[in-house]
Amino acid sequence: MKGKIAIKWFDILDSTNNEAARHLETYDNMSVIAARSQTSGKGQRGNSWYSEYGKNLMFSMVFKFPSLPAGEQFFVSRAVALGVTDYVQGHGIQAKIKWPNDIYVGDRKICGILIENSIRGGILHSSIAGVGFNLNQREWGDKAPNPTSLALELNPGHDFAPDTELENIVSRIASRITGMDVSGKMKEEYENKMYRINETHRYKETSSGTIFDGTITGTTEKGTLLVKTSEGTVKEFAFKEIGYIIYPQNYPK
Repeated sequence: MKGKIAIKWFDILDSTNNEAARHLETYDNMSVIAARSQTSGKGQRGNSWYSEYGKNLMFSMVFKFPSLPAGEQFFVSRAVALGVTDYVQGHGIQAKIKWPNDIYVGDRKICGILIENSIRGGILHSSIAGVGFNLNQREWGDKAPNPTSLALELNPGHDFAPDTELENIVSRIASRITGMDVSGKMKEEYENKMYRINETHRYKETSSGTIFDGTITGTTEKGTLLVKTSEGTVKEFAFKEIGYIIYPQNYPK
């Protein structure tokens, strides 16, 4: 990625995605809005995102596309998730993508991503990618079920510099976005890095509450999840239609 990415820091915001949306027309492509603290940070499924002041990376990247068909919008999720895994793995840690775009280290969550798209006339006009990355936080109490952070994984006694790390991670994401996959390689790479890919685990169908054993086999072109049940049937799930069951004993305290 050539050139320096414009980063605008705020001490406190309701959420960086909200700030990006409020002033979307004034922000250039690849602009980054970051905050030391958020009062209403947003996560997937309507969850809030909790973070100690100044401890983590909370930011949004604005992407503007001239002609990307709306049907290919999952490209943004793939690109951002892969950019974050590139960053984590650049620190020597193996990272996996928990569909659609949480980032896990083992069975612990290190990053959450929320993509908000704007579609006009069948074209993806813009995307706001909100990223909450656990950088230096070490304790969450009961506010998060299975968190970890870069500091916990690498050096519990050392704090990473948020400004420096933010420049690094957004550069990785930007490189993925500007690559604009035309060969299908990004889909393959995304699937190769998926959490629980080709492993049998327990899941829950959110509509019925049914718990079942299944094996994630990949995703469709549009980004829905493919899971093969123990009966041999392959089911397709959209966002919010399936829940992962992660038992506490699967990760260390």
